[in-house]
Amino acid sequence: MAAPARLPRAERRGQLLEVARVVFAAQGYVGTSMDEITERADVSKPVVYQHFGGKQELFLELLDAEVERLRALIVEGTASTQDNRTRARSAVHAVFRYMDSPTSAHRREGGRGRGERAVAGPGRDRGPRRRRVLSRAALRPGVNARRPPGARPRLP
Repeated sequence: MAAPARLPRAERRGQLLEVARVVFAAQGYVGTSMDEITERADVSKPVVYQHFGGKQELFLELLDAEVERLRALIVEGTASTQDNRTRARSAVHAVFRYMDSPTSAHRREGGRGRGERAVAGPGRDRGPRRRRVLSRAALRPGVNARRPPGARPRLP
């Protein structure tokens, strides 16, 4: 390993978070090792442990950042109007925009272990399309207005 460039503490921490974000997104929590993060960041393990107590602390910090990102999207979407219906629609759209983002936390909250689909090749993940359809159905006025209690929602 080449000697890593000496970065200011805040920059190094940001670099480690970004590397960890990529590794967690690709491999999930269980499949990610601190060794891989240190290799990809081109630093030694003590450097990582100076910034984070361990994998869990690093992961939780990433989740905190994701929660803040989602909150900011919702606030941005709802700040432009005082009409509650429009605000609710904007909030729902912000959540779906966040969920469609390839680096969202919900895509890396678990590992490739029990319960996680091992194969997610092309055409396998229909989630984004379903979310868009459900979003449109939920936001279209009157789509489900006459639905009897307990009935499944109608989709367009």
